[in-house]
Amino acid sequence: MALILREPDLGTSLLFFPVLFAMLFAAGARSRHLALVVAAGFAVLPLLWVGMSSEQKSRVVALFIQQDGGEMPQGDGYHLYQSKQMLALGGTWGSAMTGPAVNDPSAYRLPAARTDFIFCLVGERWGLIGCSLTMLLYAVLFARGLMIAAATREPFGRLISVGIVALLAAQTAINTGMTVGLMPITGMTLPLLSYGGSSLLSTCCALGLLINVAMRPG
Repeated sequence: MALILREPDLGTSLLFFPVLFAMLFAAGARSRHLALVVAAGFAVLPLLWVGMSSEQKSRVVALFIQQDGGEMPQGDGYHLYQSKQMLALGGTWGSAMTGPAVNDPSAYRLPAARTDFIFCLVGERWGLIGCSLTMLLYAVLFARGLMIAAATREPFGRLISVGIVALLAAQTAINTGMTVGLMPITGMTLPLLSYGGSSLLSTCCALGLLINVAMRPG
């Protein structure tokens, strides 16, 4: 985590906390030890805030001053405003079924739409139905990963499985959460959907390890 923070990449480094917690839980850690991990996470928040850049702090602040209508913000909150507008354009069924909701779609410009904010394009194109189906497919993938972890008799394989599921689930929760204003905006990709070769490659390698554990339960 320290090496990743040196890049600097705060979002990716914080991703290790839920993975650590899930793997400790799967390894049989006691409740008080898990509580200490959670407490340690909250304890370092003030230090993280002090070490954040002004740009990172503005993303956190924008989460608490969200604007859903009226004049478009030009500074903090611009990206989140555009993200929520894109999702709103899709409505229930999306533009693929009902046609574009506005005559000039370019009125809503969403930076990094194909990468960090691909979920907004799913919402605009396929609406609430498409977003719900996407989340259902992720839920099936994660449930299957946990089934693989429960079925393996080899402790190391179980920890690998739980860690991979926790990693992908945390990425999914953070990415979709930031597009709807539930989490600060960070450079977190959506597994298997966001454009980017390194993201897709690392996700496929993780799923390959998961499949390997399923083939050799021990």
